[in-house]
Amino acid sequence: MAKIALMLTLSIVISAWPALPARASAMAQQDDTPAQIHTGNGKITSVADRFVTIEIQIKYLATPMAVIFTINSDTKIEGKLTVGATASVEYHTDPQGKIIASRITVQSSP
Repeated sequence: MAKIALMLTLSIVISAWPALPARASAMAQQDDTPAQIHTGNGKITSVADRFVTIEIQIKYLATPMAVIFTINSDTKIEGKLTVGATASVEYHTDPQGKIIASRITVQSSP
């Protein structure tokens, strides 16, 4: 029984081994490269101190999707964030997977 468990463990480690260097390389590359900036525009559906939700049209989706953007000290906001207003947003994803708004421009009020 112990031999079977050892063989099973070794087979899992061996099968995963080729992916480990690639994953480490990808992680190192993420730290060295600047974040890719994306853009979108849509309707603001909620506003909080550190977050804003905007329904934006995503490529390949038929309907707009509500995206929660994190607002931090580097976020540039032009206009007043108001529910119902239309806004454009420039954003990127940080290494932890948070969607960070770099710039939000309110285009029209409700």
